[in-house]
Amino acid sequence: MPSTTTTSIETYDSFDELINACEDDPTTDKSCELVETITESDMLIDGDANFENENDDRSNSIDEISDSEYRFSDSEAESITFSDFDDETIMNENIFETSKNQAFLNDVTIWAKDHQITHTALRDLISILNKHADVDFPRDPRTILKTLKTTNVTKMDTGEYCHIGLKKSVEKMVMQGLFSDKNFRHLKLLINIDGAPLVGRSSEKGLWTILCKDISQKNVHLIGVYCGTKKPTNPNDLVEQFTNEAIELVNNGFMLNDKIFTVNIFGLILDAPAKAFILCTKYHSGYHSCPKCLIDGSYIHGVCFPASNSDMIKNYCHNLLRSDEEFKNFAYCDDYQKSKSILTKIPTLVLLLVFRSTLCMRRILGSPNY
Repeated sequence: MPSTTTTSIETYDSFDELINACEDDPTTDKSCELVETITESDMLIDGDANFENENDDRSNSIDEISDSEYRFSDSEAESITFSDFDDETIMNENIFETSKNQAFLNDVTIWAKDHQITHTALRDLISILNKHADVDFPRDPRTILKTLKTTNVTKMDTGEYCHIGLKKSVEKMVMQGLFSDKNFRHLKLLINIDGAPLVGRSSEKGLWTILCKDISQKNVHLIGVYCGTKKPTNPNDLVEQFTNEAIELVNNGFMLNDKIFTVNIFGLILDAPAKAFILCTKYHSGYHSCPKCLIDGSYIHGVCFPASNSDMIKNYCHNLLRSDEEFKNFAYCDDYQKSKSILTKIPTLVLLLVFRSTLCMRRILGSPNY
């Protein structure tokens, strides 16, 4: 008949009393049962004191586990709903990731633009960085380069006009100005409008571009571009969207990070044909075509505006200079202005130079009797 072992069950009032009893009689086969519940504070104190090494071992064992067991695939991550997480946790993680990657991403963007990196090369670089660096960049190079997803293209006469925007250019110039000078607050813009034919198979088509730059910066920015078989019939249609943006920026300024930056259209850069077209005036080869004075002109192998001596320049030409105010009021409609240019609505923009241009030209040519 098998022997039966009787197990004695004893009750203790505390954890220390149980330990002491086991140390006093280690040969006795006992099962100790603690019936009085240990308070929560005792459990926390004992846990901190006795299980610190155990926590270290736990963290080490987690580090040894392969990352693939805890990393979700892209498809799994996209299937997770926001209800699975606490809103505050999601917000904190997004802030952390944004601040972590943004500076690196900006440097990559500037590098790619400065060195004209192709989309294929940039896509491969992004793949390598996402694989080996602690970053999470967009996979499409167009996102990094901030390429517009849609463009504002409108039909215009026999072609199309794409408006990029003056405000977008101003924002880039403000960022560039702040990068070199934290106290940068004022922009003085030079605007260039000109046309050029396209070469190759589309040689019948031509481009008209609207460009701008700040006088203190080197970079030139595109505001709008027109492409068609011939130039627009009405020049005001070409510059209408630019003019509307310019009026708003000059009157109200540009705001960035709660700071106001003043914008001033400092001047237009136009060759003679483009100036006549954009300002709706006679071309430079006709009578009454001088943009500076009211002299009719003389035909000497072509229309020109000669002055025989300095006395004539002093007593005659300077008294017949055109004024910017009269030009904006359409005062020269009889002989010089064909129609009113919409650019006259832009505040502070001087369309006609009022200084003594003839004397200036004489000084440049070095001829006292010009």
